[in-house]
Amino acid sequence: MARRFTAAQRKAYQDLRELTLATLERYSGPPRHVLAESVGQTPGFVANVLKGRMISLVTLERVAQAVMAFIAIEDRRRLRTQLATTVALLREHHPPPPKARPPR
Repeated sequence: MARRFTAAQRKAYQDLRELTLATLERYSGPPRHVLAESVGQTPGFVANVLKGRMISLVTLERVAQAVMAFIAIEDRRRLRTQLATTVALLREHHPPPPKARPPR
């Protein structure tokens, strides 16, 4: 996971990723390549984000929004709540400034 995320931010991202993946497995929505095209990424990149090999809040957010069209209202509400929580935590993320170079 990204080194500059706080523990709460890491947990929120992980929870959203796991909820999105579980929702995709539960429902027979669009095929993965159609989902990737609607998100604007390659199927491999979307799969890596969903499996946790890569971190991309934008891609995960778009996948979650695309999945919401195919799921029940209760699951949609749960996914929307987790998405709002995660985006609120991660969009306010300001990494620390870079370390100063040592003097010559």
